[in-house]
Amino acid sequence: MGEKIIYSLKEYEEEYPVLLDSYFLEYKEIEEIDFINSEIENYDICLQILNLPIEQVFNRWFRIEIGANLKVFSISEKTFNIIFEDENEKYYYKIYSDFEKLPGETEKKVKQSRISFAKILNFLDQRKLLLETKSKSETPRHEHIFCNNGFELFEDILSEYVKPIGKKGRLSDIHYYYWKMYEDDFIHQRPERFKTWFLETYEKEDLGKIKTLKEVENLDRNIHYQTALDWFKQQHR
Repeated sequence: MGEKIIYSLKEYEEEYPVLLDSYFLEYKEIEEIDFINSEIENYDICLQILNLPIEQVFNRWFRIEIGANLKVFSISEKTFNIIFEDENEKYYYKIYSDFEKLPGETEKKVKQSRISFAKILNFLDQRKLLLETKSKSETPRHEHIFCNNGFELFEDILSEYVKPIGKKGRLSDIHYYYWKMYEDDFIHQRPERFKTWFLETYEKEDLGKIKTLKEVENLDRNIHYQTALDWFKQQHR
């Protein structure tokens, strides 16, 4: 959003690439979805302000100030807190100033802006959904090793149930989960091919000779695998 609040969906769509480029210049190592989340937060604040009682918040005879006598201006404490929460006040004063410059009745401008901000938020939500869907579809599936969405299950197990690198038992954990996933048709390659893939994919980590399932199976691993499997099935019902 920057220093400028845009009050029209059409103008916002036209300005979107410029706003995004400016954000990239200001903040390094961020993605478009970070910009969208920031814009959603900002426009949501503006919409909250516009949804406050017009006759109180945008009365031409005064401007709410910190320390104002709320009783004199008939301002509720809830309204006051929304305006002055965190950095909300800068948006309030910017909207107030913009409305003073625009021709027409304040009530009409507020109502029109409410509709426009809701449309802008919808545009941002749709853009965010598109990016998330695209990102999900681009996630590597490694189908030369896995089948039946097995890589998703393996990633979950690796992050949730396998011990960290360097910890005793990590390799045995992976050996165990390899065999369970092989048995359940989530992995379709034999140990040597799986080991080579793992070495190339995960920071050159060598799994060594993969032990038999009987050597690495225990109660905790059985419980963890079943828990991961139950979660996975819920995701793919």
